[in-house]
Amino acid sequence: MNYGSVQDKYLTSIANYISSVTQGKSQQYVANMILFMTQYLEYEYDDDIHGEEEYWQYPLETLFLGSGDCEDTTTLFCAVAGSMGLDTCMFIFKDHAAGGVRLSEFTPGPADEK
Repeated sequence: MNYGSVQDKYLTSIANYISSVTQGKSQQYVANMILFMTQYLEYEYDDDIHGEEEYWQYPLETLFLGSGDCEDTTTLFCAVAGSMGLDTCMFIFKDHAAGGVRLSEFTPGPADEK
């Protein structure tokens, strides 16, 4: 995804930092680190933040505000993972959104240390 030069600059910076602290780790570990970062943000409803029932934030908005709802953190997750070269997708359900990545290997259970 291309979000524009300013936003891409910040996403690339975050991706580079995560790459540096996860060097030598598996794709699954890296994806879990990105997920941890995005899920750490405060969950807030669009009505409370924007006064609208539905508002999809850009990834940089979510970072700036430090909060968002499920599609906002999912968009941020996919943007950062995509900046790191991972193939991503968004799952859109009736009342929820979630992100996914395609991994070359998957180990069920807690985050691996490989």
